[in-house]
Amino acid sequence: MNNLSLLKKILLGSVVVFLVGNLLVLNYLSFFKKPEGEKIALSQVSPTPTALLAKETTREPNLSVCPQGCLDLIDTSVNETDQASPVVELDKKETVQNLVKEVFIPLGSGQFEGNDWQLLPGTTTTVNTSLYRGIKSVFLQASLGIPNASGKVEARLYNLTDGYEVWGSHIENQGGGLKMISSSGFELPKGEKNYQLRVRSSIGSPALVGLARLRIILE
Repeated sequence: MNNLSLLKKILLGSVVVFLVGNLLVLNYLSFFKKPEGEKIALSQVSPTPTALLAKETTREPNLSVCPQGCLDLIDTSVNETDQASPVVELDKKETVQNLVKEVFIPLGSGQFEGNDWQLLPGTTTTVNTSLYRGIKSVFLQASLGIPNASGKVEARLYNLTDGYEVWGSHIENQGGGLKMISSSGFELPKGEKNYQLRVRSSIGSPALVGLARLRIILE
């Protein structure tokens, strides 16, 4: 009888220990471990600031609003802002004059007879040296000839304003056909002057002067 009572007490104690142990295990799992599904749901509802920053950093640009070419221009503009040099506006007139090194001023053409010096009609021009910066030299050029003879034709530049022949402007052609002749270099007087060709033929026969002009070389 005593043995049976002792056995019952042992079994009852084992059951109590088992139940208490199960309660402890359930409490531990409830408080210290959460299901994986719950963790995923919470992370989706409340993302961390780090996750948000990473998402913003890797966001693709909206190419429908600003195409790739637009983005490239923006990047280029930003990169060149600190490197841009000041723009210097050049005077257009001064730039053109600096580029031009040779100027032609037409005198005209004509026909004449006589072995005395005479002014050739239709070969008058006006030259203002102040309009040209740095005149280096001037040349008189013209086609001279006597169509039906072999005499000599001569021409010079005459200063109508001051009344004298310009020294160094003499040209001549000995022969029958027209030939383009150029003088050696000479200087024009300063300021605005009127000029005309002065010509003569050695044999008095009709002579021709064609495409007479002044060639001005600038520095």
